[in-house]
Amino acid sequence: MLGLLEKVTLDPDHVSPEDIQLVLALGVSRQAIEDALRICTCFNIIARLADAFAVEIPNEEGFRQTGMQLLAHGYA
Repeated sequence: MLGLLEKVTLDPDHVSPEDIQLVLALGVSRQAIEDALRICTCFNIIARLADAFAVEIPNEEGFRQTGMQLLAHGYA
């Protein structure tokens, strides 16, 4: 599954039905493949948007402060 997700991310023009068949042959269900592809798509969109808007990754203190705010106030 991870190999398929890597190919979808790095070389999407060359993903083929055979790639899916290979994962199915390993015993992964169609539903699991669909779920993984949806999650991968969301992460790829988020990463591309973050790059496009030059979002900076906070340092350790920034992560700590964000965590404290989320604990105190939630996501809303």
